[in-house]
Amino acid sequence: MEFYKECYLEYGEIIDKDLSDKDFENLANFEMVLRMFYNNTFEYNGRINLIDIKIKLILFLIVFI
Repeated sequence: MEFYKECYLEYGEIIDKDLSDKDFENLANFEMVLRMFYNNTFEYNGRINLIDIKIKLILFLIVFI
């Protein structure tokens, strides 16, 4: 719920007839889990783009499958 409050303060009411507030919250939680896994698996300096995280994780999984 805290995430939604922060988004609301930053962007106002998010209206999407196809996605609920819960969908947005689940997406934010998924991104957080990806970043946590990345942080525990790889060393890096500073912030990294979510797309780059996904690519590196996919390559990592391909090698270990």
